[in-house]
Amino acid sequence: MTKELSLLDAITMNDWFDKFKMYKIKELPIKIQWKLLNNIKQMQGDVEKFKTFREGLVNDFKSEYFGEEKSDEIHQPKLDEQGNEIHDAEGNVVTESLRQVKPEFVDAYKKRAEELNTELQSVLAEKNTYEFTTLKIDELVNTLKENSAIELDDLDVLSAFDEQ
Repeated sequence: MTKELSLLDAITMNDWFDKFKMYKIKELPIKIQWKLLNNIKQMQGDVEKFKTFREGLVNDFKSEYFGEEKSDEIHQPKLDEQGNEIHDAEGNVVTESLRQVKPEFVDAYKKRAEELNTELQSVLAEKNTYEFTTLKIDELVNTLKENSAIELDDLDVLSAFDEQ
């Protein structure tokens, strides 16, 4: 079956599969596990390329705005998960060093961040064509145990590979 998916959909399905394969995939018949694995593998190349591409853009952006010229080093209290200041053994507040964009570059920083976000959203919306092996969801559902860990949300994702 030929199917068009946006890059965002491919990323979402790939992330879902990472969790699904850890806890639930063994509940599926082996034949379906194999088909599902092959379908997901088709998308993983595009997903990995995008993540690498995005990481490069983010690193370039950080290099541009968080170097000595356009930002200052600041120190602020380090916080725990609840938002409370962390103290050392002597009771002193532990601080961490961060970079803060200088006021004269804040507008340019915000504008460039918005542009990058818009451009990345556009890339995520682009469609790619995949050739998937179909899964028969009705048959799959009939093989599940009564107390299966596979949930409706999982079946919803799996339905992307169902015969239409």
